[in-house]
Amino acid sequence: MRSPLGHPVGLSLGTAVALCGALTTCRFPTAPPLPPGAEVITPPAVYARWWAMTESCSGVRGPFQDVTFFEIPGVSDFESVGRRVVGYWTSAGDQIVLAGNAVLDGGSVRHEMLHALIRIGGHPRDQYLEKCAGVVDCGAACIADAGSAPPADPTALTILPSSLEVTTEISPAAPTSDRDGGFFVVRVAVRNTLQRPVIAKLSPTTTARALSFQYDVRGLTGGTVGAEVALDPSVVTFAPGEVKRQYFDFAIGNDLPGRRLPPGTYTVVGAYGSHRSDAAAVTVGP
Repeated sequence: MRSPLGHPVGLSLGTAVALCGALTTCRFPTAPPLPPGAEVITPPAVYARWWAMTESCSGVRGPFQDVTFFEIPGVSDFESVGRRVVGYWTSAGDQIVLAGNAVLDGGSVRHEMLHALIRIGGHPRDQYLEKCAGVVDCGAACIADAGSAPPADPTALTILPSSLEVTTEISPAAPTSDRDGGFFVVRVAVRNTLQRPVIAKLSPTTTARALSFQYDVRGLTGGTVGAEVALDPSVVTFAPGEVKRQYFDFAIGNDLPGRRLPPGTYTVVGAYGSHRSDAAAVTVGP
C-alpha cells in the first residue's frame, strides 16, 4: 500500500515540489469494498514494461494479464480501511487499486506490482530495499515495515561519492509517443569499483537530510532537477563491486515539474551525492 507521503524531491528549475512514502501493508486477504468512484481501467501501454522491470528486479515472474487495475479518477489519495493511501493490492481477485493521480506514477505502480508478484502484503527488505531498490518506491513507513538494515561491515572504508563510478542511461534511447505511450526512464547507477566494502559519506542539505540519487535534465524549453532523500542506511553501504541504481520515470508532455518533457533535445546528468555522471543526450520525439 502506498500512502500520500514520501516521493523523491522534485524541482523544476527554481520550483520546489513536496515529498511523499508508504504505509506498512498493501495486501488484503479479502477484498475491501472498492472506494467510491473506483472503476476498472485498461492498463496503460507502459504497464507491460513496468511489470517486466519488476519481474526482472524481483526474480519472480507472474501473469500480468491476471491483475485487474482500478482507478479512482481525479484524486491524489483515498481512504481504505481507515487510512489515506495512493494505492493498494489485494490477493482477493488479484486487484490493484490506484488514486487517479498515481496511475502513471511508475514507482508507486511498480510498488503494488511487486506485491502482486511476490504475493506478500508486507515489505520484505530483500525485495523492497535490496533487489528492487530504486525500481519501486519505498518510503519511511515501508522502510520501517521492512525492518532494520543489516549492520555495516566493520571493515568498510568510508569514502566520498567522488570515489564511486556514476553513470546515466536513458531507456528507450529515443523516446516517441508511439512507444509505451511516450514513457521512458533515466537510470542513474553507482558502482563501488573497489574490492572492499565501502560506506559513502553523503553531505546533508539545508534540510539536514542527505540526497542520494539525482537527475538534472536541461533543454531549450527549460529543465527539471530532482533527487531521492537517503532514508535507509543501505543506500550508502556497498559491497565490493556492488551496483546500486535509481530509475526516474519521464514521459513526453508539457509539464517539466512533473517530468513530462516537450519534444526536443536534452542534456541529462545523473548524480549520487555530490558526484555527477558524464552528460548523456536524448532526443525526445513527438
